[in-house]
Order: sequence, then C-alpha cells, then structure tokens
Amino acid sequence: MEILMNIRKSRWIYLAVFCIVNLFAGSLYAWSVFSGPLAARLSSVTGTTVTAADLGMIFSIATAVNPFAMVAGGWVNDRFGPRAVITVGGLMIGSGLVLASMAQSILILTIVYGVVFGLGVGLTYTSTIGSSIKFFPDRRGLAGGIASMCYGMGSIILPPVASAFIIAFGIEQTLLILGTVIGCVIVAGGLMSRRCPENIAGLVDEGRSERAQLSVRAEKTGSAGRRPDMNWRKMISTSLFWCMLSFFIAGSTGAMMLISSAASIAQQQVGMSVAESAAAVSLLAIMNAAGRLAAGFASDCFGRIPTLFCCLISAVAGLLILIMASQGDIVLFFTGISLVALCYGGFVGIYPGFTVDQFGARFNSVNYGIMAAGFSAGGILGPWILRVTMQTGGYAAAYQSALAVCAVGFVFGFLCLRIQTARERNRRAELQEAVQRA
Repeated sequence: MEILMNIRKSRWIYLAVFCIVNLFAGSLYAWSVFSGPLAARLSSVTGTTVTAADLGMIFSIATAVNPFAMVAGGWVNDRFGPRAVITVGGLMIGSGLVLASMAQSILILTIVYGVVFGLGVGLTYTSTIGSSIKFFPDRRGLAGGIASMCYGMGSIILPPVASAFIIAFGIEQTLLILGTVIGCVIVAGGLMSRRCPENIAGLVDEGRSERAQLSVRAEKTGSAGRRPDMNWRKMISTSLFWCMLSFFIAGSTGAMMLISSAASIAQQQVGMSVAESAAAVSLLAIMNAAGRLAAGFASDCFGRIPTLFCCLISAVAGLLILIMASQGDIVLFFTGISLVALCYGGFVGIYPGFTVDQFGARFNSVNYGIMAAGFSAGGILGPWILRVTMQTGGYAAAYQSALAVCAVGFVFGFLCLRIQTARERNRRAELQEAVQRA
C-alpha cells in the first residue's frame, strides 16, 4: 500500500517537472523575436546586409531536425529513462543559445541554433511527452495534453520575455542569459526525473475488483488477445499506423498554414495593423495551448477518435469562417483562427496517448517520434499550399484547399475507427475468455 501511495503522489511531481522542462523547451518559438536583432548583428559583423528573411531557413532547420532527435532520444528514453535524454537535451538547448550569441556568420548560426539547439528541443520534447503518458496509463490523454500544453505555452510566455530582454540588454546578452537560465532549468529537470516503473499499470489498477484485476493481469501477459507492445518496425507495418499518420497530417495542415504566416495574413486579408496582427499571433498560440489540454482531457472521457473528429470539425468551421472574412472583419478572422488552432492543439495533445493505446507503452517514445512526422509533414504541406494558391486564387483558394485536406482527413479518421473497432471487438472477446479461464 505504501508503494502504491508513493507512486500515485510522485507521478504528479514528475509530471510537474516535465511540464516545467517543456515550458522552457518552448523557447524554440522565440525565434521570431531573435531573428531581426540577429540579422542586424550579423550585418554589422560581416559588413553585408542580412535580413530576418535571410535567416528564415535556420528556424526551418531547427524544426526539421526535431523528428530525428525524437526517434533517437525516444530509443534511449524507452530503455534507460528520461534522465540522460533530458539532461543532454538541456545542455544542447542552452549551449545552442549561448553559442548563437557569438556566431560570426549565417553558417555558424545555422549549425549552433538550427542543428544543435533544434536537436536539443527534439530530445527534450520526446522524453517529457513519452514519460508523462507512461506515468499515467489511466489518464494518458490528460497527461499528454498537460505536458504538450506547457510546451505550447512557451510560445506565449517566452517571446515577450525575450523581447523585453533584447530591449534592455541587447541580443548578445539576451541569448547568453536565456541560454544559461533555460539550459540550467532543463538540466535540473532532467536530473530530477526518473524512469517510470514497468509495473505502473498494475500499481494504479490496485484497489479494483478482483475480476478487474484478473483482466489487467490477463491483458499484461498478452493472454487477453491484446497485441503485444510493438516496436517501430512492427508499428509501421500496420495499416492503422498509416491511417493515423495521414489523419495527423490532415489535422495539422490548416493550422500550420496559418501559424507560418499569421501576421502577414491578418494584415493583407483583413487589413489589421501591426499591433492587431501581433494579437492574432498571440491568440493562435493561446488557443493552440488550450486545445492541447482540453482535447487531451476530453479524449480520456469520450475516446480518442471521437474527440479528434470534433477537433477536425472545429478546423472545418474555422476555415469556412476565414473564407467569409474580408477587409475589416477582425472578429470573424479571430474566430476562424481560434477554431483552427484548437484543432491543431487537440491533435498534438491527443496523439501521444493515442499512439500508446494502439501500439503499447514500452516503445512509445520512439513510436511517437515517428508518428510526430505527421505534424512535421503538415508544417511543410500547409505553407506550400498557401504559397502556391496565393499565386492564383488568393486566401480563399488556400482555405478551400485546406478544407479539401480536412475532407481527406475524415476518410482516414473513419478508417482508424473501423480498424480500432475491429481490434477492440476481438480483444474484448479474448479478454473475457481469459478472465473466465483465470
């Protein structure tokens, strides 16, 4: 009983640690604040004209390397726990920011921020998310939603802090200060973390009826007909994985289209001022974070796929509203981007738990690292659609294209539901048989 009480209390402490780590790892989203001053600094150092646009590729590289770090870090996390992964990730994040303050060229800045910093963020994120849901086998959606929400909160809290520091101290000192503080906090969080006990499911299931406990034991041994924990090779060989991945891409595309160019869209489509467009960017971040928590909690109550369908419906409604928005329709625009951001946050918050549900917890850090390619693909597809359609049909055509992607997403969502329903039907039948034998 003492062990049970300790794990039930301590897992909330570890979740809090993971949340704090994710909040600081969200410093990735402060790039929009760093890019202008860094461009000005490099212009002064090199004697050439460097613009923020010239540095745009650095942020793309930082996000593009995330999945590779997530897979590698996930492999270590699944076998040895989060301590080493988060610690190394924190050192890379901190050193990347500190070294960025000293960069003398775009190439060096690309290496230290785009590669070193980006890989550190990927290592940290995969470990915190994977470990959070492992500690909460009974509340996977909630735990994953809370942890990913804190990562999203970084895009709300850290940019204004970084901006204030730049005004007060300059870009070099700001990067030195933030790199040191952020690195130390994440490293401390890594050293405080621990590996989730392998028997965590049994511990949190104690206190149930004898029959329920028999069911749990049967499930854990695989005698209940549940598929054993799948590694990434087995996972990608299933049709369910490809349906889930496609569903994830569809849920991410519209939001990534907006996130990539929210300020310029707000100014050109609706005629917002610079201040109003900044508010639109902040609103996107807030609704993204809120969607992660709300959808994660809802998915524990109503099921993963039904909640994901609600999220996708939210995106469809938001895109339809955005099509109707024209010059001066600020309220319509804010409503539309809020609904689309809720959808994206919901998908990101639900998918860690969804992946565990379908492929097991043992290899989840690696598995989710691969599944996370879904929102990376959405991050490529969304801006590409916007760029292509703007050459021909304007913003309305971009939103209509995103609606078409959502329609395809519903198809893959229904396929996921059909496959899952068939698996669960077989599992329940075999579980009942196993309990009767026990």
